[in-house]
Amino acid sequence: ENVKFLSEERSKHVSSLIQPIKLTKDANQPWKPLETQRCGLIALKLGIYPMWTKDGEKVDCSILQIPDNHALRYVPPSDIDRYLSLKDPRGNWLTERHVPSWISQQRWGLQIVGAMSADPIEFTPEWCGLFTSAGVAPKRKITRFLVSPDAALEPGTPITINHFRVG
Repeated sequence: ENVKFLSEERSKHVSSLIQPIKLTKDANQPWKPLETQRCGLIALKLGIYPMWTKDGEKVDCSILQIPDNHALRYVPPSDIDRYLSLKDPRGNWLTERHVPSWISQQRWGLQIVGAMSADPIEFTPEWCGLFTSAGVAPKRKITRFLVSPDAALEPGTPITINHFRVG
């Protein structure tokens, strides 16, 4: 009788320690192959480690460190054409004649992710506004991922390796 009680208490304690991924309101839909695009992570490559299969074949495996990743902002597909950093990064590649399909289709949104917490003194107050609106510490590395609206994450959501699924 105590075994059942102890296992329930243990599962309650463990589930309270795990921070769930907070999805946006539209993201409570099941994953659809070839339609749903999920967010990625920022990682540091530490090196390569050799491993061998049972047949004796050598396989090189990358060793990655995943620092504290957080979702900072989500830009929906309807607003992606107004995202200024996409407008003119390499000359006038974004013109009326040549708009990339991922912008014109309005199928994907942008998930902005930051990693590696830093000291707020190193950044201007305007730049720190991005982080304070998400409720996280300033980050050294920031990148963006194309994601489908059903996989968008709320700002401030911690992203760990548990975000990924096999398959």
